[in-house]
Amino acid sequence: MRGVWGGHSLALATWGASLAASMRVILATLLATSSACGFETALGSADASIESIDAPDAPDAPLGSPSLTPEVSDFGTIAVATSSVATTFTVTAKAPTQQLAASITGTDAAEFHIANDGCTGMALAAFASCTLTVTFSPVVASGEKSASLRVTGGGGGDLFSMIHGRSDIPPALAFVTSPTPFGTLGVGFTSAIQTITVRNPGTLATPALVVAKVGSDPTEFTLTSDTCSTAALGPMSTCSFVLAFAPNTVGAKSATIGVSSPTGGVPTLSSAITGTALALTIATVPADFGSAVTGTTTAFTTLMITNVAANSVGPLVTSVAGNHPTDFVFGANACSGVTLLPAQVCTIDVAFKPGVIGARNALVRVMVGSTILVDGVVQGIGAAPDPISISPISYAFTATAVGATSTTETFTLFNTGTVSTGVLARSITGADPTQFGFSLSDTCTGVDVPAAGMCTIDVVFSPTTTGAKSATLSLTSTPGGTHTAALTGTGL
Repeated sequence: MRGVWGGHSLALATWGASLAASMRVILATLLATSSACGFETALGSADASIESIDAPDAPDAPLGSPSLTPEVSDFGTIAVATSSVATTFTVTAKAPTQQLAASITGTDAAEFHIANDGCTGMALAAFASCTLTVTFSPVVASGEKSASLRVTGGGGGDLFSMIHGRSDIPPALAFVTSPTPFGTLGVGFTSAIQTITVRNPGTLATPALVVAKVGSDPTEFTLTSDTCSTAALGPMSTCSFVLAFAPNTVGAKSATIGVSSPTGGVPTLSSAITGTALALTIATVPADFGSAVTGTTTAFTTLMITNVAANSVGPLVTSVAGNHPTDFVFGANACSGVTLLPAQVCTIDVAFKPGVIGARNALVRVMVGSTILVDGVVQGIGAAPDPISISPISYAFTATAVGATSTTETFTLFNTGTVSTGVLARSITGADPTQFGFSLSDTCTGVDVPAAGMCTIDVVFSPTTTGAKSATLSLTSTPGGTHTAALTGTGL
């Protein structure tokens, strides 16, 4: 389409002038030939008559007919929701114009936009010009798009320039290999690397890309061998970068790795990266002490503290913290005030000493200064003293000759609880149960001892062989449970 004012008069006038010029060229050639042949007079007359040939009658072209260039503009293929580079159009006047007005018309006018309009509202002087820029911003990926840039106000018709382009699905990014959690690592060490590959599965190239770490702890992770940043990624192409976990401080670490374009045009591709940094570890944790009667202290459990960092750690400060710190006590403590070299170990002995009934737990805490390096869980259950008991809980009979019987020892069962014991049964078990026996006096067996009640049972030692003997007296009931006393003696 030509950027000209409407109508055919100018074209017709131009055709007439062109015809006259062509005839003059032909006659000039004939005159040059005739001079050698003696025909100058006749051809000269013909030349004179040709001067009378003129263009066919046609209306004059309108004054001030401007031009619009370029007459056609192809914006190429542009992704949906992005904009092309602006194309500049120029209106040039040959004579003064009226006020101009520019607009986009046609089938896909909504997909083209006048970005900077230096013509609308302008009345151009002769030989003056103005410019405007147009961008292509497709909103639907449906292929070819076309419209017209229209300029009115010149006083002889409208100027048009054909504009067109193609829309396509915007480029996107996808992980071929995604980041995975780095797990646990000592402070000062660097993990195994992860090579992350990114692919452009679309049909358009991306804008220039940038890979960046953001979030809570970006400095705890390293980014190297980056072939994705600063360059566009072509259709069906891949790029890659390398990640590693290199913690500087203890604790759970996280960040986000993202691939994006600073200029837009491609959705950001991102993934979380995580790892946990340790300086120390505790072995034999959690330490579960089970049940212990309130007011008593269990045997000690040894906790081993190891420096898993790349550097020395210390001096260490140890304490019991958490929910119930007063229910746990330290014994030997080889960690307090110590600085551990890499891979060096120290130990702390811990026992359970419940002050109240119920589940109890705490943390064995190791710090440097005010920084917590590691917490180890310790736990146990505080139990009420047994309301049923036997007294004495152990008895050593005097040495007795083989075949003889010792004097009788009376054992008393006390029920200090609020319910009865249930029917009691007696037994002697252990290493030498046949060396001990029951006497006639027994107010326990077959008896349900009431709350605040008691019963007694007599036991004797009757060795059949010489040497040290041992056994266990048991009184068992439901719901009272089993209650025992240790028996020892020596056969002579």
